[in-house]
Amino acid sequence: MSYTPLKTYFDKRLAQKLSQQITEISPGFSSSSFIKNVEERVSGLELKGRVAVISQELHHALNLPYEEAIQIFKQILGPENETEQGMFTNGYFLMPIAHYVEQYGLDDYDVSIDALCEIRNVIHRSMLFGHFY
Repeated sequence: MSYTPLKTYFDKRLAQKLSQQITEISPGFSSSSFIKNVEERVSGLELKGRVAVISQELHHALNLPYEEAIQIFKQILGPENETEQGMFTNGYFLMPIAHYVEQYGLDDYDVSIDALCEIRNVIHRSMLFGHFY
């Protein structure tokens, strides 16, 4: 079995996946510029840098108030993960969305905590803040 660094999942392919999901909900999403900018900016970056780039480019491409962007993200999260299986293979794409909340949601505590709890449930109920529930 060959090793694939996690950072390689955060590239043009993830930008295309997110773009497709977001465009179904928000047809005005700047899909082509989002994908192009992500592809150009992630080269040479490690995992956290790539996650940050995707988050920043989501912010630019959506060009929406924070709460409206979060409502779009909530619609692409997917179902809750009731088991630990798949929490990394199926939930990895949520890292840029969690980063988006971290970067742009500081002034909207209630919306941000709600979004993080929903992200946590998709990854796995016991992850992120699990000890608070």
